[in-house]
Amino acid sequence: MSLVVNLLRAWRLNEVGYQQLKDINKSFTGGVLVVGTVGLAYGLTNIVLFRDLLAMMSSKASEITGALAIIISGLFIAYLVHISLVLVTWAISKGFKGPGHFGLLYGNLGIAMAPLVFAVPLLNYLWLSGKGGVAYLAVLPFLVWLWVALVQAIKAAEGHSFGLATGVLLVTIVFTGCLLYLWLP
Repeated sequence: MSLVVNLLRAWRLNEVGYQQLKDINKSFTGGVLVVGTVGLAYGLTNIVLFRDLLAMMSSKASEITGALAIIISGLFIAYLVHISLVLVTWAISKGFKGPGHFGLLYGNLGIAMAPLVFAVPLLNYLWLSGKGGVAYLAVLPFLVWLWVALVQAIKAAEGHSFGLATGVLLVTIVFTGCLLYLWLP
């Protein structure tokens, strides 16, 4: 089976996709591709949202350079957030008596980030446009999909039961939320 077929299986919340990606040693590659796509989506959304600012650059070359810098920063942010999430999830999973397959967890959590390809641009637009309240409900289906995909990714990588994988994800989110609360102004 090819990488693409198994990625589609995993995104349809079919755990067999994760297992077959592991068997053909493509979890890491799939994770890197998906996280890169999320980073590109974030960077391209920023280019669209800041097009007026980019248009004010002194020359076409500086406008292109500015756009490339935004795309590269989007990729950098996506990979940095991903490795941070993997590290925290790995540590918490070890605390829940998981085997600690860091590389497999890296790939599986990256693959599970597919819903963010849709959610990140939408959230970015809503945040920067000042829209609020009910408009954020449009992101809810993607976040539910993300939650279930992350639980399945943890379950497939660490061999936890569904309940234990849900617990690992819940503790990861609470821990990350506490860190953000402490460190962000």
